[in-house]
Amino acid sequence: MLEKEYEYYLNHMGEFSQAHKGQFVVIKGEQVLGFYDTMPNAIEKTNEHHAIGTFLVHRVNEVEDVARFHSRVLF
Repeated sequence: MLEKEYEYYLNHMGEFSQAHKGQFVVIKGEQVLGFYDTMPNAIEKTNEHHAIGTFLVHRVNEVEDVARFHSRVLF
């Protein structure tokens, strides 16, 4: 769910971060619905016209900060 929106974000992260670093981008499908200063504001404004769960809200960063953990468990 929302994989398309997240992929779109990753593909455009560089251009978003140039003008909107630290803001929250709202994406539905492959369309940017807006940029907002706070997550609650982004959700509230977007929810006026789009149902919750149909759009992605993500903070704009220069790099995607995802933590990955690898286990060294032997079986």
